[in-house]
Amino acid sequence: MSKTYKNDDTFTHLNEIKRLSEEIRLSDILNPDKDCVAKIIELVSRGRCLEEFEILTDGDLLYEQRFGDDVPGVGKIRC
Repeated sequence: MSKTYKNDDTFTHLNEIKRLSEEIRLSDILNPDKDCVAKIIELVSRGRCLEEFEILTDGDLLYEQRFGDDVPGVGKIRC
């Protein structure tokens, strides 16, 4: 494998990891073809290139608190 991903930014890595994980069916992993193996290799490579994240104590509370409607772009995040 000649492609390296070290120069890609974190959001590019995360978006590509998300895209690749949606393309791979779990049943494909049991008996992978060349395309599936290539996607798994890229997934792992991109995961290894991600920069470290700082784990915040009680960081999940940032998303659970309601800040008020007068603050644009801030509030409860829903998936």
